[in-house]
Amino acid sequence: MIPSWTRAYVGAPYRADGVGGYSCGSLIQTIYRNVYGIDIGDLMVAATTPEWVKLDRQLEQVGDVLVFQQDRSLLHIGMVVMNGRMIHADENLGVTIEPY
Repeated sequence: MIPSWTRAYVGAPYRADGVGGYSCGSLIQTIYRNVYGIDIGDLMVAATTPEWVKLDRQLEQVGDVLVFQQDRSLLHIGMVVMNGRMIHADENLGVTIEPY
C-alpha cells in the first residue's frame, strides 16, 4: 500500500530550482525533513559519493533513496514508496508515483 503522506506531494509541479515546486533532489529532501524529521542535506552531491551501495530489490524498504546514474553521472533521484514503485519529480509530469 502506498503511504498516505504521498498525497501531499503527488501532483506538485516540477521546478529545477525547487522554487514553487520540486526538483528530484528537493522532493526527497523535503519528504525526509517533513515525514521522517531528518535533514539529509544536498542529495545531488551526496548521491555521487562512494558510500552509496546498490541494494537487492528483495531487500528494499519504503524510504530507500533510489539513485539513477550512468557512467558516474547522476541522472535522477527517487524514493521507494512500495515494492517496485517510487515517488519522484518528473520534468514532464511533476511529482508522481511510477514503477522503476
